[in-house]
Amino acid sequence: SQVCNEDGMEFTLRTPDGFIGRIYTYGYYDRCFFRGNGGTVNVLRISGAQGYPECGTQR
Repeated sequence: SQVCNEDGMEFTLRTPDGFIGRIYTYGYYDRCFFRGNGGTVNVLRISGAQGYPECGTQR
């Protein structure tokens, strides 16, 4: 699921089994990512003030 508002964006990945891997914004895998370590709920958060230009996203 995803939530977008004036404070930023939040992307949630829910899996039945533990997720091990990386969730990232396209082209910015080294800057804007969340590393899953086996949990079933994993959230990538991008804050509005600094995250939009740094993660290749637009407001």
